[in-house]
Amino acid sequence: MFDVKVDGQQREFKGLAGSNFGEVMDRLCQEIVTPNRVITAVKVNGEEITSEMQSKYCSLPTDQLKSIEMETANPEQLIRQNLLSAADYLTRLIPASEEAAEMFRLGEEMGANELYAQCVEGFRWLVRLLRGSDRLQQLRGGESLLGDHLSPVPQITDEMFQAQRDQDWVMLADLLEYELIPLLKKWQKAIPPAIQQRKEKQECK
Repeated sequence: MFDVKVDGQQREFKGLAGSNFGEVMDRLCQEIVTPNRVITAVKVNGEEITSEMQSKYCSLPTDQLKSIEMETANPEQLIRQNLLSAADYLTRLIPASEEAAEMFRLGEEMGANELYAQCVEGFRWLVRLLRGSDRLQQLRGGESLLGDHLSPVPQITDEMFQAQRDQDWVMLADLLEYELIPLLKKWQKAIPPAIQQRKEKQECK
């Protein structure tokens, strides 16, 4: 039999059965997930399971399970913390994107590409964070946190990657300056009211 830990505490669940990890997790989710608690991280046999790895582990037979560890959080607190992290990161991502655009215009291609790569990675992380928070908010019956502010992301990223493939550095600078940075600033403006809303909800409880 495998061990189950939730938020670092050993837990026992009656009737926990299944032929594979996926079935066991379905059962655990029924026991653990409530309106005030969501699962934020899962480890199987000591290895953290990312969303990309879930399909691989779903079919893992239970006789190969040694341990399942889960971290949970209050969804309202999680959304607020994610928004605070996003707001903080935007204060660094926007200036970095502005600097990358300026370097491309000055012909400093090597340094510009290095900084641009960091900006793209940071942008991807930020999008994942905001989309995850937005989905969680809507699953709880709330309105979208950022409205339509996330919808331009696919088009902007496609255009930036195409400009980079074409080595059209002037176009890439334009996309950073006139597409990406204005979008980031919209997020920067929209996030504080959403944070305040989360804070007020917590204070009312």
